[in-house]
Amino acid sequence: MSQNLENTLNFLRKRRGESEAEMVVANFQNATDHYFGIAKDGELVILLTTEDVRAEDFKQVEFPRYEHIHVQIDQPLLVETESAEKVNHIFHVLRFKSEDEFIQVYFLQYMEGVVGKLGNSLTFEELVPPLKDALGLFRLVSKPPRIEIQGLWAELFILMISTHPNEMVDAWHVSNSDLWDFHSIDRIVEVKSTIGRSRQHSFLNDQLLAPTEVKESIVASLVLARTEDGSSIWDLIRNINRKVDVQRSEKVRRLVHDLLGVRIAQSDEIKFDLGEATRNLKFYSMDSIPSFERSNLPPEISDVRFNVQFAGIPELEGFSV
Repeated sequence: MSQNLENTLNFLRKRRGESEAEMVVANFQNATDHYFGIAKDGELVILLTTEDVRAEDFKQVEFPRYEHIHVQIDQPLLVETESAEKVNHIFHVLRFKSEDEFIQVYFLQYMEGVVGKLGNSLTFEELVPPLKDALGLFRLVSKPPRIEIQGLWAELFILMISTHPNEMVDAWHVSNSDLWDFHSIDRIVEVKSTIGRSRQHSFLNDQLLAPTEVKESIVASLVLARTEDGSSIWDLIRNINRKVDVQRSEKVRRLVHDLLGVRIAQSDEIKFDLGEATRNLKFYSMDSIPSFERSNLPPEISDVRFNVQFAGIPELEGFSV
């Protein structure tokens, strides 16, 4: 997040306690028609300006209302700017109710990018799609995380280095209940990562019992090194976006928000060394990894999980995703 934006937000929080205005706001950079600020109840708000909304526009557009974020259209407001100027105008208000300051900062950074692309002198019709996108994404980040940042970084790294990135994106987290990270008709790839010298990973037994009709069942093993000047998941995503089409880029973005949930705010702070990841990436056939046949387990036992030490397991030489 730009330092100026963060400093301004902190200033508005301070001014909030000194002002009687309904909202204390500041302009987004290079967007004189749009503001961000703090409401009387302490909620973070985005104020967007468009041309007049026609009655038929209301009939055609319905915005969902979520617990942590919702839109109010055509609200007549008297607000106070950071320079104490009073502004009386009709705004479209995006209210973000999360009290998590990390999430608030991330939300502002995202909306700064949206507003920067939209610019001033908008029609309501032009505003609707990005506003719905924002609602959809930030509904997801109010949920508990489904994955650790390290694990997501490893999966995105595999996507980034893939020689068939479009196909890999299509195979990535096909369903929430899928046992494997990448699952297609022809191939399963399960990504495991660890930090340290020992290449040891945890598995559900069922993850190592791939369907017989799948041609290749692979484990991609990464030994990672965390570093302050490494790459974040967002650095990897930028590289992935250069290799895939718009539709698949959108899938990646939404899945990242869905998988990380409330942890998205810390995602830019955790970085890993790309060179170390590349040097320490190894692939293994699932057939070579010890597991228990289902027929050898009592029917009363399920969800068997264990750690596997990879020191004696042969790797697949020359394999690539």
